[in-house]
Amino acid sequence: MKPTPLIRAAAALALALGLVGCGGDAGSGDDTYTIGLFTPLTGFAAGDGKSSRTAAKLGVDKLNADGGIGGKKLALKVYDDASKPDQAATLVRKMIQQDGVDVVVSGSYSAQTRAAAPIVARADKLMVVGYAVDPSITEAGESIWRVGELASIQGKVGGELVTKNLAAKRVAILQVDNDFGASLVAAFRPYVESKGAQVVYRTKYPLDEKDYRPILSAANKARPDVIYAPGYYNNGADILKQAKELGVTAQIVGVEGYDSPNLIELAGQAADGVIITTELNRDSESDVVQSFITDYEKASGGRPADAVAAEVYDAVIIAGKALDDAGGADTEKLVGALENLDDFSDTTTEITKFDAERNAIRPGLAQVVKNGEFQFYASFDDPAVIEAG
Repeated sequence: MKPTPLIRAAAALALALGLVGCGGDAGSGDDTYTIGLFTPLTGFAAGDGKSSRTAAKLGVDKLNADGGIGGKKLALKVYDDASKPDQAATLVRKMIQQDGVDVVVSGSYSAQTRAAAPIVARADKLMVVGYAVDPSITEAGESIWRVGELASIQGKVGGELVTKNLAAKRVAILQVDNDFGASLVAAFRPYVESKGAQVVYRTKYPLDEKDYRPILSAANKARPDVIYAPGYYNNGADILKQAKELGVTAQIVGVEGYDSPNLIELAGQAADGVIITTELNRDSESDVVQSFITDYEKASGGRPADAVAAEVYDAVIIAGKALDDAGGADTEKLVGALENLDDFSDTTTEITKFDAERNAIRPGLAQVVKNGEFQFYASFDDPAVIEAG
């Protein structure tokens, strides 16, 4: 059935009403390439969205300061997905069909990015994913690429940390009940078991949980050496405070969702000693990393950089690299440019290359909180750990 003019008008109105919070520089033109960033500027994850927006602008400013892209300037348009998959889908349609962006960058979580990916792929546009960890995202098409660490990799990094660095034999798992927690544990659990560790307790908790005492008490009774607790900084802060209240002595290991100054602010002294797998090495001697940390803090009014910011910054830098190497925004050439990328060090973590599923191969990292600061704990470069398969 062909849509009538009335139906088309209603659809257009529905699309317009579904949009929120666009902003940024001017759109594409003869002298400009435009990156469209979707990220949660409102809703429960607004903190991550604001980090993403600040980092993306830093990336654009850096590329422009270095001469732009083949003599053209790079512009940024920012769209608020409010952590809603349907809104992310609506926004990427708008940015491609109406706003004419040249490259899409995801500064959002897995559910939103998974909703956006097939739309971007069908439109034959390049999307570079920042921190969304779901492995299925890049399966949407050959134009979907990711700079952040896959959940299947970060889970193995966590497993290596727990069994090798911490020499744990008994492990409890407390996981947030969503895609993020499930995908991390799907890699972590078989890895630790393959190394001879025993999972002595496992449970899930809701994203908005506030009282972890019952599950912490149950886990503690199982006498674990380590409690692996994937979640976000708000979950992690409550887990750390309540574990301290209960006298839990097992080492708590978190994930990149903990990597935020909010964790330390909310948990206070209880944050000291927690070890997390993450992406940003604050102690790196790299000029790129230290410049990013300094510039981010200035741009954010004194707020320290976090892993989300680093990954979105890297996504923008990679998008700019692809545009430069391709000599324009032709998607086939952009894909070819990324396929040929090798040992790229202008990002906050060096990217060796992209694998066959278009995921960046980069070293794994663990940080520890000491005296109220994230500090280097360990790095991981064994291909069996940091590569898929």
